[in-house]
Amino acid sequence: MELLSLLNNNLSFKNRTDWDKTLLLLEETFKSPETLKLKGIALSLVEAVRLMDGFIQENTAVVCPECVKVCCKNKHSYYDHEDLIFIYSLGKKAPRYEPEIDDDDACRFIAANGCTLERALRPFRCNWYFCGPLIKHMEEGPQKAYRRFIAIFHDTIDLRRRLLGDFFALIK
Repeated sequence: MELLSLLNNNLSFKNRTDWDKTLLLLEETFKSPETLKLKGIALSLVEAVRLMDGFIQENTAVVCPECVKVCCKNKHSYYDHEDLIFIYSLGKKAPRYEPEIDDDDACRFIAANGCTLERALRPFRCNWYFCGPLIKHMEEGPQKAYRRFIAIFHDTIDLRRRLLGDFFALIK
């Protein structure tokens, strides 16, 4: 029950006590054999994201280099409680945060060629934020590829909901 009370929109790595306690409790929770079903859902989610990666990369390669207002800010690189559930269901751990990096600085995971994190392991908000010019470029491109992307995107949302729903049902 303690874990349930910590997993909410107020969870932040800046509150080190609650953050560290949450990570410890997640690690313990995911040692249970009952969570294997969650790992299967999470792996399906990873695969769905990988299916979309090429389409996203093709479009960001055209739009993002021309951008004058980079959206990859450090404040968006933090995992929220739902991201943590996903990451731990894969048997992985959240990255250590560096409090000396300001929220408005460039994301600590951004490099010259884009994000250094595998797309499937990025915070949800990073993966699914598309600025206006990027959306326009995707919509105006080949329609078959765009429709496939949208269909897989919807599947991804459904898988994430299922993972979170099953997780919360398990810990109640």
